[in-house]
Amino acid sequence: MKTITALALISLLPLSALALDQEAIKFPPEKKLDGKTLTLNGTGIRKATIFNVKVYKAGLYLDHKNPNPKEILSEKSPKHLEMVFLKDLSADKLRDSWKDGFDKNCESECGQYKPALDELSAKIRDAKEGDRLEFDFTQGKTSLTANGKKLTDLPGGDFGKILLSIWLGDHPPDKDLKEGMLGKKVG
Repeated sequence: MKTITALALISLLPLSALALDQEAIKFPPEKKLDGKTLTLNGTGIRKATIFNVKVYKAGLYLDHKNPNPKEILSEKSPKHLEMVFLKDLSADKLRDSWKDGFDKNCESECGQYKPALDELSAKIRDAKEGDRLEFDFTQGKTSLTANGKKLTDLPGGDFGKILLSIWLGDHPPDKDLKEGMLGKKVG
């Protein structure tokens, strides 16, 4: 029995050795955006499936700390969302996840934002473990950057609010992720 247990533990070692350590992923306490200093509001980990597979770690930056998602979404101030992937993820899975979150959290006039979501989705490529995806939400536009390379600028601040509601709306993909980004302690 000890041999079987030892073999089982050894078989798990390569997987854990290859996994990106989410605790090692640090977000700086501040970011600059449009000449303003944004403060790290909180971080959370996106878990998926019944096995709680860790998909990415996200950090939300605001002009002031705020635990209230409705206030964050309604404020016109700049915001920054950064994600670091903890596992490989196909572009199709990312697109499907965003579309699902968009459909669940868009409250009104959703059809007018679908072309912007489609344009954003078209820019998405497969994410590899360790990749960074960043969204800048400002008054006039929403920007997407992957691994330091700007992919697109989409006009209109309202689209950014709808997009950010994927994570901060009433139906987030992961409630602990939302709570963490709001600066709250999670389990």
